[in-house]
Amino acid sequence: MLNAILPLGLISVFIIVILSFYYLRCRAKNYGIFLTLGMRKKTLQYFIALEFVSLLLITLVLGGCLGTGALYLFSKKSEELLGVNIGLSEVGVVAYLKSIGTILLIYLISFMAARDIFVDFNIGKSTDLKAIREKMPVRWRKGLMMIGILICIYTINEYQQLRNFESVVLLLLFFAGIFMVLRYGMAEYLIKERRGRNYLKKLLIHNQLFHRSRTSAGYIYALTVIEFCVLFYFSFQMISAGIAEDEDVLYPYDIVCIADDGDEDILSGLQEKYETEMDTYPMLRVSNYDSTERREGISEPDPPQGQHIGISESTYHALKKKLDSSYQAASLGLDAEGENIYVVHQQDKSVKAQPLDYYQVSAREPLIHIGQPCEYVDAIHAKRKDVGYYYKNIVGEEIGSVTGVFRQGLRENLVVFSDAYFAQAQEIWKMTNIWTGEPIPEEERIPDVTIRQGPTKLVLINADQEEIADIVSDLAEFRERHVYDEAYDASVLCYYTKQDAIKDLRTERVMKIAMNLLVMIAFSVIYIVLVGIRMLTEMENNQRRARFLECMGMRRKERIGIIRRELLCYYYVLPMVLAMIFALLYTGAVFCARLYQPDDIHNYIRIMAPLWGICISVSGVVIWCLVTIYVYKVEGKDERK
Repeated sequence: MLNAILPLGLISVFIIVILSFYYLRCRAKNYGIFLTLGMRKKTLQYFIALEFVSLLLITLVLGGCLGTGALYLFSKKSEELLGVNIGLSEVGVVAYLKSIGTILLIYLISFMAARDIFVDFNIGKSTDLKAIREKMPVRWRKGLMMIGILICIYTINEYQQLRNFESVVLLLLFFAGIFMVLRYGMAEYLIKERRGRNYLKKLLIHNQLFHRSRTSAGYIYALTVIEFCVLFYFSFQMISAGIAEDEDVLYPYDIVCIADDGDEDILSGLQEKYETEMDTYPMLRVSNYDSTERREGISEPDPPQGQHIGISESTYHALKKKLDSSYQAASLGLDAEGENIYVVHQQDKSVKAQPLDYYQVSAREPLIHIGQPCEYVDAIHAKRKDVGYYYKNIVGEEIGSVTGVFRQGLRENLVVFSDAYFAQAQEIWKMTNIWTGEPIPEEERIPDVTIRQGPTKLVLINADQEEIADIVSDLAEFRERHVYDEAYDASVLCYYTKQDAIKDLRTERVMKIAMNLLVMIAFSVIYIVLVGIRMLTEMENNQRRARFLECMGMRRKERIGIIRRELLCYYYVLPMVLAMIFALLYTGAVFCARLYQPDDIHNYIRIMAPLWGICISVSGVVIWCLVTIYVYKVEGKDERK
């Protein structure tokens, strides 16, 4: 959710700032009249604040009513439109309060960002905002431009690393780098042009860039970011959901049980009663210290730990061979000491890249524990002393399904050890304190009090579909025996069923495709609206310029050409080209982060190419129409010179 809110919030800030700018330009003359008639400046500021607060309240009420109605209608028609029933049971008062709080925060940030606009307007001393000339940056242009370029290169390089989980923070940092490149790069280019021979030749086309350098750079930047989100951020989520693996590939087994040595009677009884195809492999529980993206503070409690399936290298090869008879086993490069591990991130291609452990994630060494999670862990000193949690070196990793993507990479991934170390690890529980994870003296080892074995068997079951419900019913006793195993984390179960997982998967994919498509359409509309706002704000200036150029003898065709080149070049072609370049770079970065294979890349491009073509073409046609109408309004219809 956070990954969607941050880009949406950033674009919302742009829109509010630009609309505030446009609103103040329209009202500037009125404010000047009020001051001329004797209104005090503080009183005027009070009324301006009252106007904005009133508009805020109106938008909250109207937006809330329209949004609630649309959400209700979407819920009622979801099964008919999408094939799944999407209820509103989770949408309550708290959800609305959080939404209102987020909107208010966006408005607050927007008005803070627009503060310099209010200062530049200098209300009370200038009634013609169009006469204000914006200054181009004079100092540190090259240095700041280079810093922006380095930031962009750094964020793209980091984004392609799986360990960085496609962090939205990197995207925000990338947006900051783009702004620096555009703002200071454009200034450097214009100042060099002013000193060159072609200055007068390009003066008319670049007039707005010289006169409104900050505003022009801001518009180009906003349009670039918006189109980047359309072409990459939201389209990738939608396309990846469309090319993700089939359900049978993601869930090769009907039921997956995480059992221990005491469950033999239940499992053998199921096999005899239903004649199921049951395969059992040795396993052990592996816990990672931090399973969340959020960085906890020093005074905060320890982060929730993740739980995964530890297996030996020979078991890994056996599982792969069972899925694909043509599989050829090769050494994974694991060592007998257990320092090296191989990780299978069990998730589909539509899920963002996720590391095994988020604690000190930049080091690429997950902090893991052989056994179930311990509540009192001294993780800070894990490198200085034996705390039961150890940093491991990942020598290889893959993304895909071996036993089932039941927790989509957050839990139940496969951690592969060498056969020699796995045999040792199976005995570690006898010497490990279940509360701290540290080694425990022999005299203090009390089963189920200070030491506990945990799961030891990975049981994979395939059965007739008609019998699945009965098998699940018979597993009720199995679940009762494993209440302790499920107590720490409600999402980590003692058994998983393919039927339930597929139901959730279908809903998730439909929602992902539908919501990202809607957001793409909304952002495309916002792009066009911003271009329209830019045209409106400069219409009077362009009309004055057109009359001036007419008096100087310039032909109508030449004047129209200047306006068309200015608008299409700087508010369509340039932002679109930049957005396409950046989107291609980040698309490649995600291919690396998610370990896409050539077939995956081919399938993605096969959908991406026509989708991009539609987005770019539709935006181009609409903007061309807007420019044509704009030219008509600026030049008028009767002139034939």
